[in-house]
Amino acid sequence: MRAIHRRLSTGGREAGVTMSELIVAMSLGTIVGALTLTFLITSSRSIASTAERSHRTDEARIVLDSWADLLRVADSPTSPGLVSGRLEKITPTEIVFWAAVDTRSSSRTPVVQPLRIRLRIESGKLIEQRFRGFATTPEVTRVLVSGAVSTNPWLFTPVTPNGSIVSGSLCAGGAIGLCSLSSADGTGAAGADAVLATAARIQIAFTLSSPGVASSAAFSTSVTLGGGTR
Repeated sequence: MRAIHRRLSTGGREAGVTMSELIVAMSLGTIVGALTLTFLITSSRSIASTAERSHRTDEARIVLDSWADLLRVADSPTSPGLVSGRLEKITPTEIVFWAAVDTRSSSRTPVVQPLRIRLRIESGKLIEQRFRGFATTPEVTRVLVSGAVSTNPWLFTPVTPNGSIVSGSLCAGGAIGLCSLSSADGTGAAGADAVLATAARIQIAFTLSSPGVASSAAFSTSVTLGGGTR
């Protein structure tokens, strides 16, 4: 009887789960769960980062396309078709020019004052403003994107037909930039108009950072100015 009891007792211990085995199983389950959770979190962050970069790329392309379209129709407000007078001001942070858009309200109405366009970067924001004639109050102000910085020393770099960069300190008080004597803000300086007239293209370059994502991307384009007769 004692032998039988010992065999039964031994068989019971072999068929059960020991405390050590239970601890090992729980530890393995915890590790697998933690690894699965880490994978899911990493995948979620990666998807969010990719989506954010894609969104910022779309924003940048919209800005570049919109600004390029405006620069392509840059024109003199007094002598359409001439390069002289189409550019009013270019500094490291902005460009002001006249554009041949919205000059008629309908086919039966006369030509109204052309639009003066001001594109600039301020506090990391790319801003577009439209003025009617020499009005000091804009008809339209749009903040197009934030988180931007100039990639080059000038956000808008004027370039001559032979590829030379146009620059200088021809603004009131010797400030850096090219400011026409006809500038609506009174920052014009002698000699700036002649230099501005040499610009044939404008290079736009900026870098956008993505909120919450440790990455940034540079965007640029080169636009041939409208108004081709010198």
